Amino acid sequence: MQRILALILVTVFGLTASIESVEAGSRARSKFVEGAIIGAGAAILGATIVAEINRDSAYNRYDRYDRRDKRDRCDRQDKYDRHDRRDRGYWSVERVWVEPVYVKKWLPGFYNRKGRWIPGGYDRILVREGYWESKRIWVRN
Repeated sequence: MQRILALILVTVFGLTASIESVEAGSRARSKFVEGAIIGAGAAILGATIVAEINRDSAYNRYDRYDRRDKRDRCDRQDKYDRHDRRDRGYWSVERVWVEPVYVKKWLPGFYNRKGRWIPGGYDRILVREGYWESKRIWVRN
């Protein structure tokens, strides 16, 4: 019902706006191009609205049942895993060091201020510093 009401409202608003802006007079080139651009935009907008209404209704009609089935299956599987667990254990939190990230960049050779040649080579540029991260792991008994 809301979609139909919204579509009627958009149509009435569009007609009202277009009727107000109509002018009688000579058919100048600038008016013709302006009208063509507005008409093309309205056609694209209308096609998009109609496509969205059709896609959305089909999506809601079929996807509603699929989501319910998937959720029921997941709940049943979780209950099974919780009550019939063969491997006993516990969760433990460990701190893991994540290595820093570097990028190798080529630095060309050059002469220093004293006129001595310094050969080129690769230099490591730090992109992200290393850090400690807490990670949960399953410890079996």
